[in-house]
Amino acid sequence: MKVGLLLLGLLSIAFAIPTEEKWQVPQKDGTKKWMTESELERLLAEETEKPIPEDDGIIYYLYTRNNPTEPQVLKLDDKKTLASSFFSTNYHTKVIIHGWLGDTESVLTKLIEPFVNQNGVWNNVIFVDWSKYAMTLNYAGARLKVPMVGRQVAKFLDQLHQFGGMSFNKLTVIGHSLGTHVVGFAGKSVELGKIHTIYGLDPTDVLFDSKKPYQRLNSTDAEYVETIHTNGQWLGFLHPIGQASFYPNWGKSQPGCEKDLSGYCSHARCVDFFVEAIQMGEGNQFIPTECADYQDVKKKKGCTLKTSGVKMFDTANHKRVSGMFYLPTKAEAPWGEGVFYEK
Repeated sequence: MKVGLLLLGLLSIAFAIPTEEKWQVPQKDGTKKWMTESELERLLAEETEKPIPEDDGIIYYLYTRNNPTEPQVLKLDDKKTLASSFFSTNYHTKVIIHGWLGDTESVLTKLIEPFVNQNGVWNNVIFVDWSKYAMTLNYAGARLKVPMVGRQVAKFLDQLHQFGGMSFNKLTVIGHSLGTHVVGFAGKSVELGKIHTIYGLDPTDVLFDSKKPYQRLNSTDAEYVETIHTNGQWLGFLHPIGQASFYPNWGKSQPGCEKDLSGYCSHARCVDFFVEAIQMGEGNQFIPTECADYQDVKKKKGCTLKTSGVKMFDTANHKRVSGMFYLPTKAEAPWGEGVFYEK
């Protein structure tokens, strides 16, 4: 009897102690290593004490209809280069930020051409190359640089406003994977305005906590934050972290990616969806139904509430959309299914 009571007491103590968050952190060679929350917090604290180098290594490539394929290089604290560039205060500004292992050949470069040639809209398209920090042998090294890079991007955005006349109301910032959290820190750190729209394309959840919005992309980092989840619980968040969160094919894996052992096919598919949405314009066929709550998403059922005029990536979403949305897509382009709930 005493032994039974002792075991019961030990079990109650064990269950009362919260387990520490742990992540399997990807390495460049494809392997993974475990990291605990306390290890991450220690490394982040050490990182914040390091001074930002005079040359931070972040490069800003500007594309417009005047230079659609040959970018102009803009720099932080360089008013003369900005003034002599094709950057226009009359255009909308789209800022694109890649993720881990990304550079000027990142999957996000797919967005440059459709944004430059967007029907009826003239854009300053700026591709942010932070490969100096993103091209690291292990993901954790890049993760530790996210706050610093985000703050530097925020300074750049403030200077575009101050010296280039950029309107924050015409500013959209897009990030993919780890880059979504760079975008989040940029949104938290701008001082001269507030980013109008942020798109988080399959935000990574590795070394990020849904309960710590100050360390990741959050719904308050812009006037409107839309997240698209395509590889949740593998390389990306499944938990909704935007004002509006869209779950193509329930947000975990995507049609056409059946042999996707690494998860990258599904992780990158959201970029293909975005390209199609830009090219389709008002003909965008990513039409969802609404979910009552997050449990609908996790259980892969429900989400049958009809929406009126809501489309994933619709530029009018900021006026009217919040909540969680489900939509199926095809296994190949064109990806959009259209009004599937009327079939």
